[in-house]
Amino acid sequence: QLAEIARNEQCAILAGSVPMRHADGKIYNTSAAINKNGEIVNLYDKVHLFGLFHEEDFFAPGNNFQAFTLDGLCCGSTICYDLRFPELFRHLALQGAQLIFCPAEWPEARGDIWRLLAQARAAENHIFVVAVNCAGSFKGAPFYGHSMVVAPSGRILAEAGMQEEVVSCEIDLADVAKVRSRLNALADVRKELIQ
Repeated sequence: QLAEIARNEQCAILAGSVPMRHADGKIYNTSAAINKNGEIVNLYDKVHLFGLFHEEDFFAPGNNFQAFTLDGLCCGSTICYDLRFPELFRHLALQGAQLIFCPAEWPEARGDIWRLLAQARAAENHIFVVAVNCAGSFKGAPFYGHSMVVAPSGRILAEAGMQEEVVSCEIDLADVAKVRSRLNALADVRKELIQ
């Protein structure tokens, strides 16, 4: 259905996260990237499982953390708790990702960390971060909402509140090169430290 929507509306869709059983029989927390032709161009399985909620009892950890092309743009995918792991974002940025998606179920109780980490991941890698968070609540615990688009400088370009809403903004991919022309930390990364 989502592929059909993408095709009919000529828009890319990042769907997830969704529990998916793979050919190995294991269940993964998966995010699907669908291009404007309705083709699934990437399936990302959440790499870092949330020990506090014992996600390892339900999901297998993913190992397919590669950058991918979505309608001509080099992108990366992460899911929720992955936001706390800078090495995953760095790995994707070094592969050429200019935009990294992060759908999440981040609680209000740790909302300040949501914003801080989304801005940090964008700024330290000179990339756009699209962080999409749940609104509403689960078992009485409210989600933080505050879905946002963060520029390579770390500046928030668009941000929702705690309620469900649609957020949009235009981005200029030239901003990636502009930020890197002033200070390109990626060029100074000692890759042996992150392998």
